Amino acid sequence: MREYDVNNLSDQEFDSILQYSMAELPPDDIVYEVTPWRKSINRILIGFALSSITLNFFGLNYLLPAIGMLLTLLGFRTLRNENRWFRACWISTIIRCAYFFPTLILNTTIYQGSFYASSLASVLNVLNVSIIFILYCCFWKALRTVKEKAGLEPHAGGAAALILWTTFICIMGLL
Repeated sequence: MREYDVNNLSDQEFDSILQYSMAELPPDDIVYEVTPWRKSINRILIGFALSSITLNFFGLNYLLPAIGMLLTLLGFRTLRNENRWFRACWISTIIRCAYFFPTLILNTTIYQGSFYASSLASVLNVLNVSIIFILYCCFWKALRTVKEKAGLEPHAGGAAALILWTTFICIMGLL
């Protein structure tokens, strides 16, 4: 086929040419390695896990959540154009980073005691928890939307369980 013809093909024509040129689907191990979402979703899930872990030795209580926030931000940055819910997740993560990193820097100064004694710290903590719930709900809706777009049954039980787990942890923290 000439180069001119290939450049002027519509998406449907190009898909049909690809479909007829392949005798069969590639093996599952190759499909598993080529999945474009795998890297982004892994970053997001590892970021969620690292953001929630607190180990109070070797500075890991600062390092792990910071790495988790960055991984979550990078994961949602890649997926932000997929649908509006992933964009909302990305914006929520930016807002969380805007709160988290200055607070992390504040913790290294002598002013942390006076900041945490103020009512502003309490308000910011409530807003941070609210943004976490908004982030998880948007993530749940984003996964449901992607499955629906792919023609699958729109459910995301893991994300819903994450919301319930976070609710349980917040209630236990208040008690």
